[in-house]
Amino acid sequence: MLKALLIESDPRNRDIIKVGLDQFQVFEVDHAEDAWGVEMAREKGYDLILVNVELSGNADGLAVVRQIREFDQTAEIILLTRGRSSRILGKEKAAHNLFALLALPVEEESFFKTIKRVKDRLEAR
Repeated sequence: MLKALLIESDPRNRDIIKVGLDQFQVFEVDHAEDAWGVEMAREKGYDLILVNVELSGNADGLAVVRQIREFDQTAEIILLTRGRSSRILGKEKAAHNLFALLALPVEEESFFKTIKRVKDRLEAR
């Protein structure tokens, strides 16, 4: 079983992504709504972490990624972004060793292709 952490404050996005991950039947999915996800990642050591760049409250998704990368260089991280943000964040992909940027709202075909690629990569380790 692969361990996945979804850091997403929007309940609708969270439910859609969790249901999508469940379709693969290899992911055990936990979720956090904000920067608490950093502590969860530190404690449990996830294989896959999905982070919304626009978390609610004072949490910034990119800051969350930076904090996770301070102690975990091996987890595959997918950054969830709004359409225009993905172009701006393209530079961050290499800087933070991100597996992919995935646009919100979730587009089914793109989501499943991305998750299949990351699943295959994780299983090959």
